[in-house]
Amino acid sequence: MASLTDQLEELRMSSEGNLSAPGFAQEMRTKVVAMANIPLPPSSKYSYIAVENLLTENSSGSNRKESLSTLQKLSTALNILEKYGSNLTNPNRPKYWRTVKYNNPVFRTTVDSIQGGRAVLNLYGYTNQQHDGLSFPDEVIQPDIGKVASVTLEVMCLRLELEMLIKGTHPHPEFFERLIPSLTVQVE
Repeated sequence: MASLTDQLEELRMSSEGNLSAPGFAQEMRTKVVAMANIPLPPSSKYSYIAVENLLTENSSGSNRKESLSTLQKLSTALNILEKYGSNLTNPNRPKYWRTVKYNNPVFRTTVDSIQGGRAVLNLYGYTNQQHDGLSFPDEVIQPDIGKVASVTLEVMCLRLELEMLIKGTHPHPEFFERLIPSLTVQVE
């Protein structure tokens, strides 16, 4: 019987290649759900994203209801970050794939309103800091598809885990409750 870590790695490897392939959306969803359901703590499940920092820095509140509300904001930002990653892995990338502008209203109200959003963009390759945004370095001709796929898969999995946690359907909420103790405080 394969260890949980081995199961996770097998799912990760088979999913990353599907990210840029058309027609694999349902298969991807199934694999991401399987990854999210593996009973490992976030620190063992995510290799690229500093998930524990992302969770603790973006959760506030003195009780479960307040904490889940702030985690919903994080989930929304992860949804946008997932789209950035999916666009980069797509062979038909958008015309302006090289740059993320700070004045983009969607970016400003989601990704830039959380702690760690820009760090995920850096993992995608947006490492050049400009006065009005982030961009790929001039010498980079195309993104590192393998790394972008790995990071995007982690973003997808974390977003799904947060959605399950918010809906009360996560099979292992204790992993998140250890990081965010206020999740265990019920409101009278």
